[in-house]
Amino acid sequence: MIKRNVIKAFIIIIVLLASAPFVIADTIIDKTIRVGGDNHRPPYQYINDNGIYKGFSIDIMNAIAIEMLFDVEFKPMPWYEVTSSLDKGEIDIVLGMTNSRYFNNIYEFSDSYLNISDAIFVRYDNKYIVDLEDLSSVRVAVQRDNYPQEILNYVDEKSLHYVDNQQQGILLLMMGNIDAFVGDKLVGMYTIQKWKQTSFIKIVGAPIQKVEYCFIVKSENEDLIKLINKGLSSIKKSGAYEKIYNKWFGEIIRTPAEIRKEITETVLILLGIGIVVFLIILRMNQLLKKEIRKRTRELEQANNQLIVNNEKIMKEDIYKRQILNSLFSAMITLELDGTVGFCNTKARKLLQLFNSEEIEGKSIYETCLDRFIDFEHVKGVLANEISFINDESKLVTHKEERVFRYYVNSLIDTNEELGGALVSIKDITEEKKMQQFLYHKDKMSSLGQLMANIAHEIRNPLMSIKTFTELLPEKINSGKFQQKFLKYVPRELDRINNLITDLLDYAHPQVTHKEEFPLDYLIEEVLGLFETKISKEEVAVYTNISDDIRIYGNRKQIKQVLINLILNSIYAMKKDPKLTIYSDADNDKCTLSICDNGIGIPEQYINKVIEPFFTLKKNGSGLGLSICYEFIRENGGDIKIESIENNGTCVTIILPTEKGLGENE
Repeated sequence: MIKRNVIKAFIIIIVLLASAPFVIADTIIDKTIRVGGDNHRPPYQYINDNGIYKGFSIDIMNAIAIEMLFDVEFKPMPWYEVTSSLDKGEIDIVLGMTNSRYFNNIYEFSDSYLNISDAIFVRYDNKYIVDLEDLSSVRVAVQRDNYPQEILNYVDEKSLHYVDNQQQGILLLMMGNIDAFVGDKLVGMYTIQKWKQTSFIKIVGAPIQKVEYCFIVKSENEDLIKLINKGLSSIKKSGAYEKIYNKWFGEIIRTPAEIRKEITETVLILLGIGIVVFLIILRMNQLLKKEIRKRTRELEQANNQLIVNNEKIMKEDIYKRQILNSLFSAMITLELDGTVGFCNTKARKLLQLFNSEEIEGKSIYETCLDRFIDFEHVKGVLANEISFINDESKLVTHKEERVFRYYVNSLIDTNEELGGALVSIKDITEEKKMQQFLYHKDKMSSLGQLMANIAHEIRNPLMSIKTFTELLPEKINSGKFQQKFLKYVPRELDRINNLITDLLDYAHPQVTHKEEFPLDYLIEEVLGLFETKISKEEVAVYTNISDDIRIYGNRKQIKQVLINLILNSIYAMKKDPKLTIYSDADNDKCTLSICDNGIGIPEQYINKVIEPFFTLKKNGSGLGLSICYEFIRENGGDIKIESIENNGTCVTIILPTEKGLGENE
């Protein structure tokens, strides 16, 4: 390394001496030129592990500064900050900009000092991305503010993943977080080779957007860019540019004269080598002994490093155990034969409820853990029949019922094979109590929302009864009036009684009772509750319910589910509200769909909306859809939710149509 630096210094001195008479007269600058560039774009410019800012562009600028006799100060920064720093006057020159017409009226560009192009990087196992056209439906990453605009013809800019530098893009590709990365070909190849990923990442497609790298300055610094161009021309003529290029990218194609010169130099070197060969042979024995001592020292260093690595692994193992012991859930690992491998502190405390001894090293089937979990679930995971179990159990301790949620998850080893199982047990008693509290609160909230509609429904029959009562004194002897009185007044009284009965049933549900009942009557009844709300909100309601479909289940629970779902749809619709309800029957199952054209549910939340306490409403409790899900499950059915954000939601309920189906589900 020292010899190499001496040779470089010698070459630079020779170049300076050769070119000095031509530059001393008019190129001296009386201030330090501040040069800004990307802090992480190897091999052009980057900060290495020792904190040194280096790279091809850095060496070129240093050579120009030496050639033109001015000092430079490099200021590395994220790429997206360089142009703003130039505009603010914090730097004078920017490294590695491409000549763009968009910037021609803002900045001055130097002559090109490197031709570059972009490329598409994919994983080696990729079989479907071969060109730009294949990027339209995949995850693509680009460097922020430095990517080929041509890519926007195939990928929506909003769908791009932006990274601060190309190394981040390559790393995301390695991790599988993206499907393709589009960036500088030389930078990507340099990074892949440095990280030894040449067998894992490849380049596909033709070169993209071949451009030229330039230095840029603000438009008022035209004299500075002329100076840079003059220096760039000088180092190309002197051969300094070629040496820098060879250092970072390999040999440049040379002219025949240069090749002859190189051959002459090679012959002279070989002659020199021939002179010293004899001396080298004489000292071979000494060199061998020196090499042996060197190798011995390297082995000692490797052995010491191995000891350090072993200590590091031991510390990491201790840290992992501390993390597992600090968890709020009981964690137990199992071998394939069911032997307990590790128990954290929470698991030991849980076992102390039954004065259980240490279970590590014992078979889980010989422990008291069957009070918390179903061993059949454990056997299923260890037999690789299932990969994940989530269930609940109840346990009475000290005259108190406790509820536990447990998970049994398969563990995969480094060979992608089943290596055991992880059992997690958590006491969710308080969570269940809170869920019941919020369930009651949510029900009361829904009840309040229904009161306005029910009040309106009661006023209508009361108004009819009042009208008949007021006319009673003067028309009591009218036979026609008596017939109408006897027809309408009892009917309106029955209507009021039914409304009050439904209201009381909703607030205080009876013991679960299943029966067969017609679906169309239930839909008509529920829509009647929302008649005022639907009219006020100008909701267009479309129904297509077959009159021969009969449902088997708890009528009141299913009615409550429909109330919740229709309320959700009405509140979700803002413009031109449209509510569609239709059904279909297939053998022993019936499907009922409730669809709206509301604001919809974001895709990432579709699978979460039925979880307890999860809500997208500002003042929601997060139990509405969860309660619906539980009621439908109790009746042997299922719920499916399909939604497109800003386009609407469709909830499909699947229910049994025959007695006996789903009784034990």
